[in-house]
Amino acid sequence: MNIIVKKWGASLAIQLPRAVVRKLDLAAGKLLDIRAENGQLILSPCAKPKYILASLVSRINASNRHDEIEMDGPRGREAF
Repeated sequence: MNIIVKKWGASLAIQLPRAVVRKLDLAAGKLLDIRAENGQLILSPCAKPKYILASLVSRINASNRHDEIEMDGPRGREAF
């Protein structure tokens, strides 16, 4: 399958054929990995990141932690 590289602003762009989009389950906004290897362009869908709570919590520090937020008083049967 051949496609044409097109000018898009100051960059270049390619248009993915519908068959490829369906086969790879791609959608607008989906993240792709792009690399050049041995004179070839390789596009691969990125795997969903695996979040581990301990790893996320370990990155909390004074510069990215916010203060407590005051809310309105209780409503209904809430007890504070």
